[in-house]
Amino acid sequence: MVDLEGPEYRSSMRFRLRPGYSWGDLVTAVVVREDDLWTVSSWIDARLETGGEFQTLDELVQVADRLIADHYPTGPRRLTAELQYAIYPWTFKGEPEATLDVTGEEGGLVASDISGRSLELRGKNAEELVAQAPSLLGEQPRAMFRWVKHVSDLPDAE
Repeated sequence: MVDLEGPEYRSSMRFRLRPGYSWGDLVTAVVVREDDLWTVSSWIDARLETGGEFQTLDELVQVADRLIADHYPTGPRRLTAELQYAIYPWTFKGEPEATLDVTGEEGGLVASDISGRSLELRGKNAEELVAQAPSLLGEQPRAMFRWVKHVSDLPDAE
């Protein structure tokens, strides 16, 4: 686990504000896994630059949640703003064949296919959901996970 109060948290994503760039109502973190390490390959509608590699998806999510909670501007927009993770655990070309929508909280997550097929995964954390996907979708799934959280519900959000 990453110590959210320690220096590695502050530098783990190389947080830097982009000058002149405003925050959107839906902030998207595009997350990829390369060589068994997780990273945010891009931020959409956020004043963040990419960077930082994590051993687990759960560590990345924990740090990104905290960064957004710490730096999203205060005010009325914060109450309705959302943080969306677009998680790509596998490399593939083209569109995903399955988009798995993650709901719940740590300890009880569920991922369901948004197309309405009866594909469902359950796990204690995001890593467990990703690990289970090949059993339902094949050895090299053409799938992504979408996880949307309200900024006002993030840990330590004001």
